[in-house]
Amino acid sequence: MFIGSLNDNIKHEVHLWELDSPEKAFRLARKIERKIMATRNPTAQNYRDGIVVDPSLSQPASWKPQKLEEKRENYLCYSCDR
Repeated sequence: MFIGSLNDNIKHEVHLWELDSPEKAFRLARKIERKIMATRNPTAQNYRDGIVVDPSLSQPASWKPQKLEEKRENYLCYSCDR
């Protein structure tokens, strides 16, 4: 279910690994996302508040970049704290 909700460019790479747990899939997806973001050039369209933002990913408007990074680091859901 998690893999199916990923962007196509990440979904295909994660699926190739045939991982045996959602946690491993999540960690791999985050690594792939960081790799993709590291190879992108920051532009006026995707650079906000000192961080590069992928315009294809929905970003909660009311959250500060620090809160998003905290959730990422702790592998927490963006919708809840699980």
